[in-house]
Amino acid sequence: MARFTHHPNGRIWIDGALVRLDAFMELEPGYGLPAGAIGRRDRVLTNGRDQWADDFDPAPYVARLPEYQARSVEMDTPPPDPLPQARINAKAIVDSDAETARAQWATPGAGQAMTYLHKVREADAYQAVIDAAGTPAPANYPLLNAEAGIRAPDLAGAVALVQRRHGEWIAAGAQIERIRLQAKKDIDDAADAAAVRAVLNALDWPTPA
Repeated sequence: MARFTHHPNGRIWIDGALVRLDAFMELEPGYGLPAGAIGRRDRVLTNGRDQWADDFDPAPYVARLPEYQARSVEMDTPPPDPLPQARINAKAIVDSDAETARAQWATPGAGQAMTYLHKVREADAYQAVIDAAGTPAPANYPLLNAEAGIRAPDLAGAVALVQRRHGEWIAAGAQIERIRLQAKKDIDDAADAAAVRAVLNALDWPTPA
């Protein structure tokens, strides 16, 4: 026969298994002791009968014993430390914000990045010819020639424009990278999730003048 005992000390035993009272009450909000009873069980006690509620059918509660036990285990298990996941999430935000900051100086995209890089190489090659007192052949600088007449008056102007923008990009990129790396270090050093949030709130990315 299934047994159910709600002891006066607050403990509930079902079929010999101890169930946390708060877990039981959470799952059985309608449960309660009859007026004047200090406990409850499915059989009569010879001692203190007038203090116990007897003739109790435990079957519905016995059927839910695995649920009570599972909830009891959940309540006994401390919540996971939020710090590791907070660090992971924060670092992803830092990387995303850094990329957004970089995009203020350069159009994002792998193909566009290759175009910028090749323009810089063409500008360096053009400048090397000038420094050697030579005469650059426009056909050797197709991407720079694409700028001429549109964003610069001529090939020399396109070279100057690319050199200036490249210098601005290097300065901004270095500042962004330092902020990104320092933020990740500060996140690793943070003592709790609140400190991680403080690192994110303190970020100050550069913007074009």
